[in-house]
Amino acid sequence: MDELTRRFQIAAQIAEWGNRMAKFIHAVGEVGRRADVSDDDKQELKEAAENLGKLFRIVADMVHKDPKAAELFEQMTASLERLNEELIRGNSLLEKIANK
Repeated sequence: MDELTRRFQIAAQIAEWGNRMAKFIHAVGEVGRRADVSDDDKQELKEAAENLGKLFRIVADMVHKDPKAAELFEQMTASLERLNEELIRGNSLLEKIANK
C-alpha cells in the first residue's frame, strides 16, 4: 500500500472515530442529567470521556511530529486501535449505567 493511500485510510479512521466520540459525549451528557444515575457513576463516565479526549490529543499531536512515514503510520494505527478500545469500554460503561 502506498503512503498516500495509507494517509487517506488513517484520515477516514480518525473522522469515523470523531463521529463515534461525539455520539458518546452526547450520550454521556444525557445520562449525566438523569436523576436516577448516582454521582459516582456520573463521575466515572466523566473520567472515561476525559481519558478519551486525552488519548485523542495524543493522536492529533503525532500528526505534527515528523517521523518517517512508515513509523508514523504504525504509531497512528496503534493509537487509533487504542482509541477504539477505550471508546468501546466507555460505551460499555455508559450502557451499563444507563440501563441500571
